[in-house]
Amino acid sequence: KVVGACYAPGSTVDLQVQLTANHKGYFQFGLCKLNGKHDKETNECFQTLIQPNGDKQWQVPPGNEVFTIQSVLPAGVTCEGDSHCVLRWHYVGWNNPGVDINGQEQFWNCADVYISNTCGSNPAPSSATPSTSPRTTSAVPTSTKAPSTPPRTTTATSPPKTTRSPSTTTPVNPTQTPAPGQCGSCANCYYAPNDSCFVGWTASQCATVPLFKWCGAAAVKVPSRVSAEVSTELVSLHGQCGGRYYTGPTHCHDDARCVALDEYFSECVAKSAL
Repeated sequence: KVVGACYAPGSTVDLQVQLTANHKGYFQFGLCKLNGKHDKETNECFQTLIQPNGDKQWQVPPGNEVFTIQSVLPAGVTCEGDSHCVLRWHYVGWNNPGVDINGQEQFWNCADVYISNTCGSNPAPSSATPSTSPRTTSAVPTSTKAPSTPPRTTTATSPPKTTRSPSTTTPVNPTQTPAPGQCGSCANCYYAPNDSCFVGWTASQCATVPLFKWCGAAAVKVPSRVSAEVSTELVSLHGQCGGRYYTGPTHCHDDARCVALDEYFSECVAKSAL
């Protein structure tokens, strides 16, 4: 798993969402605790997070920009050791008049986080602000529409981002040290006992914890032949065409253009919508 950040139980966190196509509506955030490294999240597992004012839904104002939403984590939930939590962003658009939520466009994305009393309630900001990496199982946002609604050309929104610096506290109950040369698919700071890869760390931050291993730019190189192998395939409309760590096809069809939504996700967007 890729761990985006570490928070204290019950803390209020700032979540950032970069909106590139405003569909009105609202955002909701949810949290699901997974006790084992191989556990899978379900919709029933997610607990809706509230804002400091008690609201569960954050109404999207006009405009395309980076919005910051405060959410309160549950006070009695910790995710440490082999367990971790999944933070889910859910965007319900509301630009299809006359229909209920089932006829509106909806988008989801997730990020893995730790919640522990060792993280600290107010982590100091880093000079290189980390962002959450989208989970590979849900990197492409999903859209649902009413059957009677004609097809719409839209651009998907980006995954939520956190503005917290990752904690440098050693995870609970480490059982082994990283084997020499062991990085797997991690291209940042790697923790072998539970196969975790932090995001947004620097080599110096990673070096402060002996059990962590730096697998960043100097340690992991992606073979140049990868891009040549996948460059001939065309990406469909709204499909992923680029982003950090992405190694799939990068060319859109003639009527679309590859647009970067954030550091980790680029999407084929219809030229008529630009």
